[in-house]
Amino acid sequence: MWSFDRLFSPRRRRRNRAPLWLRTLLADQRAQFAFTIVGAIIFTGFIFAGLLVLRYTDQEDIIARGNRYMAEGKVAWAAQTFQTLVNQNKDDYRAHLLLGKAFLAMGDRKKAESEFRTALSLKPNSSQDFDAEIATSKLYIAQDNFPDAEAVLLNINKRSKNSQALANCLFDLYEQWGDHIMGGDHSIAAGDDTEAIPNYDDAIEKYEKSLRYATNFPAETAVKNKLVEAMTTYANLLASTNRLENAIAVMTQSMRYHYSADSEISLATLYEKSNQLDEAIRCYRKAFEANPNLLSVKLSHLLMKRGKELLAANKKDAAQQLFDEAERVAQAGSGSDGVLYPVSLVVESIIAVDKSSKKVKAPTETPSDETLNPDDPASAVNSSASRFISFTPQVRIRVQNKNAEPLNSLFVKTQFYAGSELLDEVITPIASSDKPLTTVKKIKVKPEQGFNTSLFTKIPLKVKVFLCYTNEPDAKRWSVKAVHDINILNSSPKLEADTSSIGVDGNLSPSKSSPETTASH
Repeated sequence: MWSFDRLFSPRRRRRNRAPLWLRTLLADQRAQFAFTIVGAIIFTGFIFAGLLVLRYTDQEDIIARGNRYMAEGKVAWAAQTFQTLVNQNKDDYRAHLLLGKAFLAMGDRKKAESEFRTALSLKPNSSQDFDAEIATSKLYIAQDNFPDAEAVLLNINKRSKNSQALANCLFDLYEQWGDHIMGGDHSIAAGDDTEAIPNYDDAIEKYEKSLRYATNFPAETAVKNKLVEAMTTYANLLASTNRLENAIAVMTQSMRYHYSADSEISLATLYEKSNQLDEAIRCYRKAFEANPNLLSVKLSHLLMKRGKELLAANKKDAAQQLFDEAERVAQAGSGSDGVLYPVSLVVESIIAVDKSSKKVKAPTETPSDETLNPDDPASAVNSSASRFISFTPQVRIRVQNKNAEPLNSLFVKTQFYAGSELLDEVITPIASSDKPLTTVKKIKVKPEQGFNTSLFTKIPLKVKVFLCYTNEPDAKRWSVKAVHDINILNSSPKLEADTSSIGVDGNLSPSKSSPETTASH
């Protein structure tokens, strides 16, 4: 039976005593001192470990706060935050790197360079972290020190060729290097003057290197556009100095990066200038497939020219094939040719002179219904020929060829209207293969017969001017270039209309009217 007496019996108390060796050890003063030292060491270790954890957490908090400031554009605050980190950890590679990036974002390049150099000196040799080198290269790029930036990045590339950050930095380096060159940092002598021009060969090389490291499609497209623009400009410069073979090579190279009908036309023009007609025709054929309306006239003319050369060389069959193709091409297109042929047409004045040299007067009486048919303008002439004065309008037109090449075919058509009724039409040849238009030609156009003023009692005289570039003008090829309305009532013998110039686009600018006349478009 269980009881308290049994629990606290002497036998049980002996069983619960500590071992003899432990009691002996605890009774020893030296052992007690050793236990005290060991406990102190263990306690200190726990405290030190806690401080390390706290300090590491504080560093990460500072870095996170500084990075947040950088992302928000508060670079001055970020620099202050990273400066605190450097003050706490003067030998920390990452602290100096972050501070250098903040200085660079602020535009303080000297301080940024100092921090980057310190970071590089603290970086472990075995580290595969290239942030300091990449940051240094960006500093060199900002200073337009492109060779040093290239040396730094290529050194990294030897050790780490699969780095996305490195590829992006090389892409930016060569793009900005090309932009810097295209700014015109080279000079050539041009007579007594010095003209600053870019070194196109170097710029093209840098843009091409940039494309090797492209990883972003929009950025790659932007660099391609810069490259093609540089090549096109360079080709035009070479062509202007009669280095046609070099120009052809550059233009051909540009088409590998961006093909278009316009570039094909430019290449064809270069071949044509260098008298390589077969190559020119080949290029025009390609461009014609993309835009037959634009190129039908040019291609047909070139085919005819080459056909005549073959005919002169007694190659009749080959010549006939080109002649047939030229006819098919001419019929295939129906668009405006003004884009291809830069011709300016200016209607300088429209003068209406009565044949009797008397003043043109408005009618005082309205013809009777028996003699005047309102639907037949000719009846007005017949019924009132004795009352109303006949006059002949004369249109003065200036035509200018703005292209460097002679224009071998050009016609001007002038139409005279009374309202919607066509009164007369005059077609005037301007240029032909025998007499090409090279600069400016002025013409005076007037109808074969004069017009009676009775036709214009209530409506103005309308004059329309058209251009055509084909050898045999047809309705499809005429493009209107000017429209003017002239009021005849109460006019003096000479009516001069204030007119406007027309460019290749055929648009008119507003013109002013003289007191006697009104010009409208």
